[in-house]
Amino acid sequence: MERAEKVREKAVEIINESQKPSAVRVAQELEMAESDVHRCLNVLEKQKKVNTYTKEVLGARHRMIGVKR
Repeated sequence: MERAEKVREKAVEIINESQKPSAVRVAQELEMAESDVHRCLNVLEKQKKVNTYTKEVLGARHRMIGVKR
């Protein structure tokens, strides 16, 4: 399985747990660099497999992930 698909699968897993995935959380759970996760998300967005949006939490901006099923 390629890295981008691992990122997508982890996001789906987090969503199925009724939580909202962020790029930071996915990076931590997959033990990947955050920059690698962002690159994978860019690829997945171009393939129209995910969509992302920015959310501000406690003054910090986070890239949140939505999965197209």
